[in-house]
Amino acid sequence: MAEYRQGFSVNGSPCSIVLWFFMPELPVASFADFDDVAGQLRDLVLVLVGNLASSQCQDSDLTVLAYGDRPLSIRSTSTGFVGSRGAASPLNASTGIYWATNERGKSGRAITHVPGFPLAFTDDDVHVNGTCVDAVRLAAAGFLVGLEDVHAGAILSATLCTLHRSSGGVPLSSSRVALIDHGLACPRVAGIQRRLRSGR
Repeated sequence: MAEYRQGFSVNGSPCSIVLWFFMPELPVASFADFDDVAGQLRDLVLVLVGNLASSQCQDSDLTVLAYGDRPLSIRSTSTGFVGSRGAASPLNASTGIYWATNERGKSGRAITHVPGFPLAFTDDDVHVNGTCVDAVRLAAAGFLVGLEDVHAGAILSATLCTLHRSSGGVPLSSSRVALIDHGLACPRVAGIQRRLRSGR
């Protein structure tokens, strides 16, 4: 498993997204392989966010961590990325992507809060509009297709996933991996409450 944490800044306020990737070959991969894959993932993530974020959203730091018997870590700074969707809404708003698995119910999905919510993605400041729905669907699909080509050396694949730490309300002895198969827009403007409390 690899944890991908991409930092951003929206009008000077820091925020981040976290994604999990299943890479079964990580135990035998070299640091160079891991570093190469981390760079490929960063390119794809910035395209995904760039298609959904306002022009006030810029990238900052990146951290990618590999867990298991051979922990690895990659850290790097900004690439100069800027979002493409014009003016931004307040800092506590985000575009929510529902990442769905083949499992039923709420346990079969995960949510990514994309920072820099564009004003163009809502008509009433509550619900997302058709522009947002189409943009998320296309960006998510393109991201998942792009992942099919991610590989380097011993690492043959990197699949977006979510981790289940409980089942039926009962904690699992170890996290269970569920692979993502598509992404859709959350119907409402997603909120990030921790931004409202920052600096208090």
